[in-house]
This record gives sequence, structure tokens and C-alpha cells, in this order.
Amino acid sequence: MKLSFLIILILIVAASAVSQTKSKSSVTEEVKYINRMRSEIQKAENAPNDIEPLRRHSAPDIVLIPDGLPPVSGLENALNLMRQLWVIFEVKTEYHSEEVRINGDTAIDRGWAKEILKNKKTGEITENTANYLWISRRNENGVWKQTHVIWNKRAK
Repeated sequence: MKLSFLIILILIVAASAVSQTKSKSSVTEEVKYINRMRSEIQKAENAPNDIEPLRRHSAPDIVLIPDGLPPVSGLENALNLMRQLWVIFEVKTEYHSEEVRINGDTAIDRGWAKEILKNKKTGEITENTANYLWISRRNENGVWKQTHVIWNKRAK
């Protein structure tokens, strides 16, 4: 009786360890995807007219909440905001993630960004450091899409 109980206990512990290893591996892959998404978005923001990575990683109902401006809702409105920025400025952005958390079908990427905007007409350069919070959700096809992009300037 004691031996069968011990064998069952060992099997339960082993199954639990395998389950935890599998879920940690899955989370690691999801974090890698969010990191790759951030890298592709950064590259697109720095390359005028390369709007497709922004489109690919955004949910149809995305909400942008920029510092000092009203929220912008919807994919086309968000993409138009970026197009307008490119018309006025040469953009150089560097994102630095401080944390990526995965909770079920929700991912949170929190960090800061260094942004340099050069006015195309005047040559004036504006440098900002901003906090960002990106919230993504996994869609019905299992693909991560940004649903909320929030940023505000960091105090100097």
C-alpha cells in the first residue's frame, strides 16, 4: 500500500514539473514575440512610409493615448497619426523595455523610449524621453495584437 502511494505521489510531482516547464517555455516564446513586435515597430517608426508593421501588430480597435492629446481610436486613425508625424518630422525612436508580463491572453510591455524629432521644414530638433505602456491581446487566431498604446513624457 505504501509503495503504490509513493509511486502515485512521484507521478504527480513529475507531471507537475513537466506542466510547469511547458508553461514557462510557452511564456518565454510569448515574451520573445512581444520583444520582436517592439523591435519591428521601432524599425517601422524610424523608416518613413513603412506603415505595414504598425498595421500588422495593431488590433482593429487599437486605442492610442498620447501625452497631452486626446485618445485616438481605431486602426486607420492610429496609422494616420503616424503618417502625419512623418510628414512633419524625421523620427528616431528607441524603445527600452523594463518589463514584459504575460497573463493569459493579455501581454503588458512597460518601459521607456528616447525620441528625437527633426522638423523637416525648420530643422529644429526636439528630444523626449517618455514612459510607455503597451497592452496587447491574443486574437482568435492566437496572434498578439496591440490594443492600447500609452505614453507620457518623463520628467528630466
